[in-house]
Amino acid sequence: MLSIIYADVDEIIDAIKTVIVEAIDLKITTWVAESSDQPQNEIEVAKPGNRIYTRINFVSGDIENEIGSKFTDSGPYKEIREFHLTQVKDGREIIHKNIESVEKLYGFFMEIVKHRKKSEL
Repeated sequence: MLSIIYADVDEIIDAIKTVIVEAIDLKITTWVAESSDQPQNEIEVAKPGNRIYTRINFVSGDIENEIGSKFTDSGPYKEIREFHLTQVKDGREIIHKNIESVEKLYGFFMEIVKHRKKSEL
């Protein structure tokens, strides 16, 4: 029975590690969809140049931005840039809070493992 509990805790810890590794990159894309004859259930893909795209790597600190010509000062969607910047700011805050929560959860499970190992001795 005890080995089953350890296996469950190990699986949870592995899942938490995976979440932390996958939370390294934040990617935000803002674009205006063109009206089309495409069926409603099919997702249109934002094309480079017709989007604002930001990628932030939380480990290296690298930030990549792409701003399509439609979103420049002379473009028809220049007001949407501020919306995108707000999304980036909010996204960074959400990711940081989520990482903190996952770290706390990981620490909690590590304490359970330590406690169980001590009680076996």
